[in-house]
Amino acid sequence: MYTKEIEVLKVEVMSMLLATGTTMMQKLDFIDKIERLGISYHFEDEIQNQLEQLFNLSTNLGRHLEYDLSTAALQFRLFRWGKELDILSKVPYARDRFVECYFWDVGTIYEPRHSFARMTLAKTIAIAGIIDNTYDAYGTLDELKILTEAVERWDGNGIEQLSDYLKTSYMILLNFNKELEEDLSKKQTSAAFMGMDSATKDVMDWMPTHPKLFVALGKHTRLLNDVGSYKFERETGSGMAIECYMKDYNVFEEEAMKKFEDMAVDAWKDINEQCLRLTTFPRKILKVILNLARLCEVVYKQRGDGFTNQRRIEAHIKAILVDSISL
Repeated sequence: MYTKEIEVLKVEVMSMLLATGTTMMQKLDFIDKIERLGISYHFEDEIQNQLEQLFNLSTNLGRHLEYDLSTAALQFRLFRWGKELDILSKVPYARDRFVECYFWDVGTIYEPRHSFARMTLAKTIAIAGIIDNTYDAYGTLDELKILTEAVERWDGNGIEQLSDYLKTSYMILLNFNKELEEDLSKKQTSAAFMGMDSATKDVMDWMPTHPKLFVALGKHTRLLNDVGSYKFERETGSGMAIECYMKDYNVFEEEAMKKFEDMAVDAWKDINEQCLRLTTFPRKILKVILNLARLCEVVYKQRGDGFTNQRRIEAHIKAILVDSISL
């Protein structure tokens, strides 16, 4: 009985998917609904064909009256990333946070001319999330030692003992770096700040010296993440810096959380100090670092984790990528 009903519904959905006369936004929105309902496996070939047709139109999207930031965000979600990385089918424990990654880098590098830098940063954040999940919750200690050694060698060898998922995670990281190197070579630019034109040789020489500004940004991000993701990680049994601090210093949870927040404030002071100093370094580069810290405050505000629980930053994403601005 149910089999017949399912087949009837599949025919109806197929008809709607292939219908002519629908606008680009309607088509994208319908495909998005199919993906979110988890039934896209019934229509994989048809969806792929539809997305390829829409992708081929992407060079002339400006001609569509309906093409706005909402369409751009949906387009980004459906085929630009899925086609290039295909992360979710290869690494099931990876989190679908592509839109959140894009939100992060749009808030960091917003100038139109820095499209390549935005795409590179978004991919970097997404891949960092996979590696973070791998180390925090998925890989065993023995596997992670092998994975770490493989990353340090950077040649793809020595990963035969890893599970298929961990091999895939490593190869995604390796391939991304090869792809980035090729893209930068074509653009005849450096990897410093993802090819931004402000990344001069002085900036490249400065980055490997572990400048105070970089150290402060790393501390700030790490501490806010530890506080914001604490409850989620406690529930999933992941490694938790907060619990380690509680045990090492024999303090209660609230005191440990407050200590981490105080250290994050100190890191903010260092960031502000470095950005306000008189320097010959391009202000645009300093602004990128400052914006990264600002986005961390948004994503991990009020001891929450907007990267894990997207509802916490949904309004911000809509404000940047969806809602129009009244002029």
